[in-house]
Amino acid sequence: MEEKHIISLLFIILILSSYEKEPTNGHIHLIVNYPEAVVENGTISIVPVPGIGAEVRLYEGSAQCWRIRDAMIDVAWVDNEPVASKYVQRSNEKGEVLFEDIPAEGYYLVIFARQLTKYTEKYIELIGGDTLKLMKKFTPDGAYHNKLEPWDHEVPDY
Repeated sequence: MEEKHIISLLFIILILSSYEKEPTNGHIHLIVNYPEAVVENGTISIVPVPGIGAEVRLYEGSAQCWRIRDAMIDVAWVDNEPVASKYVQRSNEKGEVLFEDIPAEGYYLVIFARQLTKYTEKYIELIGGDTLKLMKKFTPDGAYHNKLEPWDHEVPDY
């Protein structure tokens, strides 16, 4: 009788161990573009080019930057206390940043474009097993240093 219970227990353990758990990590794929002036036939137009070297940071979800100086020196705040970013990367020659296999949770995202002296921020929610795809096109206006760059909610098709 005990042998049957042991076999049943082993069978249950085997079934439970083969059961797939929900993924607890995810990925973030971000594309950054900068504005560049192009002259064609005497006409100036602004075209997006890959944002090489933009600094992308992820803080805990309740963090917040207060001004561009915070973005420049990699500081965010939680309950009036400074906090460091959890993850930092710079965009590559295609303007892309990929955070792979990071814990699925809410993040406070900051992108600082040192070349333009602009920054943008956004709260994002990463779901386990998913790749969150985002795009940020920095604007060509001259509001440098003090103005928070608006976030465009475009999700690229790639």
